Amino acid sequence: MGETSRTSLGAGDLRALNLPRPVEVAVDARGIPRAVRLDGVAVPVTDIADVWRIDDGWWRPEAEQVNRLYFELTLANGSHLTLYHDLRSESWHVQRT
Repeated sequence: MGETSRTSLGAGDLRALNLPRPVEVAVDARGIPRAVRLDGVAVPVTDIADVWRIDDGWWRPEAEQVNRLYFELTLANGSHLTLYHDLRSESWHVQRT
């Protein structure tokens, strides 16, 4: 039987995965993404596979509520992205690539 070190993994040893990152997005008049700036280059959106909205925390104080519009995109360079528009702060974020 193998021995264990019996040392715990403290909270400092954990890291969050898939954290959203801020991103610049060019939108049309209706607010639909048309290009995403990646590494300083605007890459056109070629397909929007899905759109959904999340409104959560309505029972919490206003500052803690979540109102986001998500887009599942394909870009001209072949990348697939999930990004969201934070409707409270008017900012855009890449959720996953």
